[in-house]
Amino acid sequence: GRSSAHKSQVAMEERYILQVKIHRADDLPKADSFGTIDSYLKMEFRDNNDTKQVKTEPVMNTFSPVYDQQFTGHVSKPEIRIEVWDFDRMSTDELVGHIVIDRGMMPIVKKELPLVLESNYSKQQSKHPTITISAGYVCSYDTLKAKLLSQNPGTIVDDTKKHLRVPVVHPSVQLPLFLEVQYEGDRIDVELIKATPSGGTSTGTQRSYGMHLDAGHNYTLKRKGDSAHPNTGDGLWKLNDLPLYVSFGMLTIWEADCVERWREDIGKLLVDYGWTGMMTYMKAKHTLKDAFCDDAREAVYFPKEHGLLKLDWDSNNFDIEVFTDKSGFEAGVTCDIISHLLPLSKRKFEMYALPKQVAIREVMTRVSMDDIRYASSDLFSFYICETQHSNYTKIPAISMIPFYG
Repeated sequence: GRSSAHKSQVAMEERYILQVKIHRADDLPKADSFGTIDSYLKMEFRDNNDTKQVKTEPVMNTFSPVYDQQFTGHVSKPEIRIEVWDFDRMSTDELVGHIVIDRGMMPIVKKELPLVLESNYSKQQSKHPTITISAGYVCSYDTLKAKLLSQNPGTIVDDTKKHLRVPVVHPSVQLPLFLEVQYEGDRIDVELIKATPSGGTSTGTQRSYGMHLDAGHNYTLKRKGDSAHPNTGDGLWKLNDLPLYVSFGMLTIWEADCVERWREDIGKLLVDYGWTGMMTYMKAKHTLKDAFCDDAREAVYFPKEHGLLKLDWDSNNFDIEVFTDKSGFEAGVTCDIISHLLPLSKRKFEMYALPKQVAIREVMTRVSMDDIRYASSDLFSFYICETQHSNYTKIPAISMIPFYG
């Protein structure tokens, strides 16, 4: 169960979880008499005094093979050697080239690295072979636990679930906040938790808390709890299923003043566009004015000041999504969905690909509520809320949690 733990006095060897995803290789050299190459990759890493190896399956007859394979393992030293081999059914496989990735190069996300060719292949001067990979590592659960307990006696551990909860200590933070790291196999979850609910959803200036991860790719940030206001509920935000090659050094906890600028009834907004009663997508397409209809997705977009509202039809229900554009996000403006019918929405931070016909600047965030039943009255139970944030305090997560040792 979950309990407070005291400083550990037991010295232990540091161990890490290493994760490598091999995306592809390009411009590999010719390796056989047919002028092609049947390549596979061999990866070597150290675990104490042992050298471990894993291999991909061969990809036949191409200079630009796509491997798309991921490997995760415990190591004593976070570095890896990746070799390209030519597969030969009739004789011995032959080493073509290699790369070495040490801990100082990681994390890397879908990066193209040059392959060092063996001498018998380096004569092909027109070739500039590369391997595209993602690679990263974190301390193992036991290693991180030992470090946290020695640095911060307030750390709470749950060995059964492999969760580590650390208090957020900063002069500007007014609430008792915790940052929790959750080990989930080959993924990591990170949750921002408030120790006690503060209650209330009143408007006016309040303090808002959140997380931001400049990860170089999409990720899902979920709002926790069942209340519409970001300051209520025991769990505030949760980053789900982060691969180990995410740059945890770019994870930031933030605190800011927040003021609700406006709140609008979605049902009333749709009536202004011509919405009447229960509408299928085809009926909405032929009835609504000043909205863009996307037949391929069976979705309707309604432009707003800092983004847009989207209704997306499924077989027997529909989804509501609200987008905030990049300029609004950078100005501290966020849009949200509020409802008393459904749990709080999922929020996904991404550069979302909208149809070219939709006249909107680059989109930064999306908030969605899924699987809403077909009933016209339900739409009047949803609100779009726009909030202005200011006076930010940003705290690097790595200052509290030594992800990399």
